[in-house]
Amino acid sequence: MMPTHKTTAALFILLTAAATDATTNSGCYPAWTSGSAYSLGAKVSSSLVVNNATVTKNFECNHGETAALSHCPQYDPSITEQANAAWIDLGECNGVAITSSPTSAPTHSAWSSSNGCPDEWIDGHSYNSGELATINNVVYRCSAVPFVNAWCGNPSYKPGDSRYWGEAWTLLGSCTGTIAPSSSPVFVSIADAGGCPPVFSEDDVYEAGDKVELNGLVYQCKAWPYSAWCSRKDYEPDSVNSKDAWVLLGYCRGTMAPTSSPVFVDLIDAGGCPNPYSEDETYNEGDEVSIIVNGDDGPTVVYECAASPNDAYCNSYKPGDWSKLGWTLKGYCDGTIAPTSSPVFVSLSDHNGCPETYSDSSAYEAEDK
Repeated sequence: MMPTHKTTAALFILLTAAATDATTNSGCYPAWTSGSAYSLGAKVSSSLVVNNATVTKNFECNHGETAALSHCPQYDPSITEQANAAWIDLGECNGVAITSSPTSAPTHSAWSSSNGCPDEWIDGHSYNSGELATINNVVYRCSAVPFVNAWCGNPSYKPGDSRYWGEAWTLLGSCTGTIAPSSSPVFVSIADAGGCPPVFSEDDVYEAGDKVELNGLVYQCKAWPYSAWCSRKDYEPDSVNSKDAWVLLGYCRGTMAPTSSPVFVDLIDAGGCPNPYSEDETYNEGDEVSIIVNGDDGPTVVYECAASPNDAYCNSYKPGDWSKLGWTLKGYCDGTIAPTSSPVFVSLSDHNGCPETYSDSSAYEAEDK
């Protein structure tokens, strides 16, 4: 016998009532609180007004695999617009919900090279390519892609707990304990650099090729453009950023034997010396100046101001100090540039008397003298 229309309607009402009763009678999860560590799958309850009546509903977070990537810690499920963006409405609730035991943190396979955990990740630290860091006993390796390693200390790339961390870090596995400290270093694989050059000083200005000593090790300032960092704070030899500016050459003992006064065998003879460089002068492309090196009794060399646009540096940097930015070393000089003789107008005719003196307040026409 086919069910009548009244029978079907009654059945629908019965099922709807049962479903509504089941939803209404489900227990309420803990109330949502702003800033809590909610992520995908988290369940909360919140009170809101529906048809002029206050009801309590359960909600499930549907955004963000970790709290750092989720909107749920900030989006209030009692506000319709925010609930639609981050929460699933599970219906009304009563009482307290029975929740299962919290799941443990995700586990990772053991780091294959593990004999302890590397140092903890540090916000703002300058990480080198391939450098390791630990977060919650999980080991990550900073990217070896050029310049990407600059992101590794940025909190927006915090390993395992940020939206873009995978761009800068590679997860290697879990670890336990700490890496045992190594014994005092023995420089068996570092070259013997001989005598020690002058000790590094924060007050000195360094250029490409300059060598300094620090803690028994010899460092050399890198070639341009990296040499621009050699005199900068936080780029000192053996600092966290030293590899950006300095090359470790080896260890040293004693002092370097003094060299004789330089003989400019590789520089051309520039003849007489142009005017000495002066910070009060303004220099343009092609201007030449002289500089005495190695003290007042040293030889004199000639620098030429570079072509545009680098000539702008000639008025910012003295030759010899960051000189490659604006000045080009031309050679050595001696004495002064010989003055030219007075002009002799051997090819000019005599005009028999002088016309009126030129005046910028007068108006002149063709053939005026």
